[in-house]
Amino acid sequence: MKDRNQFINNPKEKLIIALDFNSMNEATKLIDELGEEAIFYKVGLELFLYTKGEIIEYLASKNKKVFLDLKFHDIPNTTAMASLFAAKQNIFMFNVHTSGGKRMMEKTVEEIKKINKNNLIIGVTVLTSLSENDIKNMFSSNLALKDLAVNWAKLGKEAGLDGVVCSPKEANIIKKECGENFITVCPGVRPKWADINDQERTMTPKEAIENGCDYIVVGRPITRSDDRVKACKMIIKEIAEGIENNKNLKSVLIAEALLETNAVQLNIKNPFTFVSGIKSPIYCDNRYIIGFPKYRKIIVDAFVDILKNKDFDIVGGTATAGIPWASFIAYELNKPLCYIRAEKKEHGKGKQIEGAECKDKKLILIEDLISTGSSSIKAFEAAKEDGAIGLEIISIFSYEFENANKNFEDAKIKFSSLSNFSTLMKIAKDKKFISEEDFNIAIEWNKNPDKWQK
Repeated sequence: MKDRNQFINNPKEKLIIALDFNSMNEATKLIDELGEEAIFYKVGLELFLYTKGEIIEYLASKNKKVFLDLKFHDIPNTTAMASLFAAKQNIFMFNVHTSGGKRMMEKTVEEIKKINKNNLIIGVTVLTSLSENDIKNMFSSNLALKDLAVNWAKLGKEAGLDGVVCSPKEANIIKKECGENFITVCPGVRPKWADINDQERTMTPKEAIENGCDYIVVGRPITRSDDRVKACKMIIKEIAEGIENNKNLKSVLIAEALLETNAVQLNIKNPFTFVSGIKSPIYCDNRYIIGFPKYRKIIVDAFVDILKNKDFDIVGGTATAGIPWASFIAYELNKPLCYIRAEKKEHGKGKQIEGAECKDKKLILIEDLISTGSSSIKAFEAAKEDGAIGLEIISIFSYEFENANKNFEDAKIKFSSLSNFSTLMKIAKDKKFISEEDFNIAIEWNKNPDKWQK
């Protein structure tokens, strides 16, 4: 599978506009009309044949990304040779039918690797125009349509494909079965203000993104709109809302995981003491959660979902609590791993950084939590002194201290967290993990932790 760094969370990048035309003039008119509002286009069999492939070069001249949707499906060698032709064009992604079998897909992946092209190869599972009844008639089977799509997706992953074309309704379950890093490209997406036409299994753009779609394919709601630029902008706005909702949902899920595993403890009478000396009525121990595979996966998947969109070379973990999380992430993303001690060793080679070589490498540093940020900044600076190109720090949890923001700002280091104190406290109160009184005490502490109980 290819490096996921080429995927980003820009809403425009997630919208693939289907050029469902049979003339070059109609297609180029739309491309020019949408201009910078659209980045990614799908070229299907009809337009590709009518234009003799010229539309690909036109899109390339406009710096647009192309999904070549020819759905190759033949004996292994024929499909592989056709795919080689496709891969040599100026395209980002193309597809084959998963129903062609594992050998066909493996042969295709093998041949593309030989020419060292970075095209994404995705598999078509079940066409979104097909219903449960259609599947029953075609296969003389009571196999559920969803199960068939998932089975073919799993077969595609085993064969080395980068992802699949699937209904937005199946995207989430395919992610669960094949991993967050397995791409889902979803047609059958219709805004509420558009007709569903010949699509059977549809969702709105916002719903599709929330359900795990990496890319959505939209044609007629834009191409047949009276105001195509406006329609495009409206869909991009919905995608952005879906992305934001996903971030909020992940933050809630992680807060719930911390609470349900007792990784978070509250003690008003005998407060905890941080390394920084701050007294706290609440203590978050993210090391504890690595012992719970179900909840661990939620956190790792959230990290992967963010990092698959970033251009970086190496994953770093802070000693000691950041090391296991960095290890899980490096494994999932097939990235080199290093870890950074608080201080240099006083024996052996006297190293502070172990593992992969950092020099001239773009580094993402993984932390379990951020309080004041001092230890994280120290580790980050140590990596830079070793020659790393430090990009940012990402943690599971942040206490949201104001001085942490200032410390990172002064150090000119970008940082973010999967979840935070505000979300955790709200969930803890709503789910009765803490009383209203304890909630209020924790909130007051968070406003000015340095002076609490003094």
